[in-house]
Amino acid sequence: MTMNTNDLDTIVAEGLALHRAGDISAAGDSYDIVLARDPEHFEALHLKGVLLGQTGEQDAALILLDRAVSGSAGDPRVVANRAKLRLDSGDVSGAVEDYKAALARSPQDPDLHFNTAGALVMAGQLEDARALLERAREISPDHARVLANLGNLYRQLGRSKDSRETLQAAVEAAPGEPELLHSLGITLSEGRDYEAAGARFRRCLLYTSDAADDSLR
Repeated sequence: MTMNTNDLDTIVAEGLALHRAGDISAAGDSYDIVLARDPEHFEALHLKGVLLGQTGEQDAALILLDRAVSGSAGDPRVVANRAKLRLDSGDVSGAVEDYKAALARSPQDPDLHFNTAGALVMAGQLEDARALLERAREISPDHARVLANLGNLYRQLGRSKDSRETLQAAVEAAPGEPELLHSLGITLSEGRDYEAAGARFRRCLLYTSDAADDSLR
């Protein structure tokens, strides 16, 4: 039986639902059915590549994502997923290149700024990472992960006041996150404000204890 494009797209959508539900084997089977009928089906290539990366088959994943990038004329979602795969494989320079390419096509995406900055930090390009995180903050002022990484980066760059203010903003954006309180405590401690640092560390322990209690219920 010949399947039309809509049929194949439906199978991919079903595979994605299985993928999101954690049924990796069934999701992979769905993508394989589509690729057997249309070897260049963009979404099937993309999603099967992501799946293979998640299961540790990085070389095979990269081959499929390369094909998906070529077939999609550089769709930023696919390029960003290839960047993550390269980063996980230790190819930091390749990841930076891909993230920058994705960001050029989707310049208002704060998560892409965040991820590109993370790769730049791994590459030792701290000032470039800082600039991207500051831009991400402009786009999404209450993005807690952006604020946290920017605050920690300010601390690395010796900008204690900026680190303190930015990490405080991160805590306010996500008040129940102990990691943010811990990061703020470190900055306060390095600035010799030990009383304020101690208060943050105690709150961090309180949240951590509450989470442990919840997990036992």
